[in-house]
Amino acid sequence: MGGINTTYESEPRIVPALQDRNVISVVLGDYHNAALTADGGLYTWGRSMKGSLGLGTRRWKAVNTPTEVRFDHWLEGRKDRFCIAAAACGWHTGALVIDLEVSHSYWGTY
Repeated sequence: MGGINTTYESEPRIVPALQDRNVISVVLGDYHNAALTADGGLYTWGRSMKGSLGLGTRRWKAVNTPTEVRFDHWLEGRKDRFCIAAAACGWHTGALVIDLEVSHSYWGTY
């Protein structure tokens, strides 16, 4: 990972919490980041404004360690989901997520 002072000679900053998680893609917003894993997990960290990290809170919060996004905050119990793709821009994060539970028929916006 780099920052505003990163040059071509800079050493990358390794995020220990993402090691051995099979990260296949990283996206960057203005103040937050997200990492997509090969098994369909999405981890976010940074500053959250109005829920930009997708962690179930809409108030300002700083998250220093990548934390898994669940996509089922309003449902009873944990649901099996698979994140296919993620994007970030400004203070927003978007994700394309599919429901892996055939018995669950809710269609909504995440």
